[in-house]
Amino acid sequence: TAATDRADLPLGGYPGQRPTPPLSQLVQLVTGRQLRFFLVDARSHNPRLRWVAQNCRRVVGYQMKSEISGTKAPLFDCGYVSAARS
Repeated sequence: TAATDRADLPLGGYPGQRPTPPLSQLVQLVTGRQLRFFLVDARSHNPRLRWVAQNCRRVVGYQMKSEISGTKAPLFDCGYVSAARS
């Protein structure tokens, strides 16, 4: 983003329908400290987003409205996830 000079990565492309990056690569990016924060729609059936919701900490008090679904998506912090937890 412009505020942090770091890139955003929409999982699966803008509408979320493409299987990129695969779950194994996502886990590697998180445990390698290359990805940290995720906005996750709790109703998602996407295995990558379910992994984030199950393995990362929800940031209390922070939500952002999804431009795709119109629902509020909570922010998850994966900064503490280690390779042992993946």
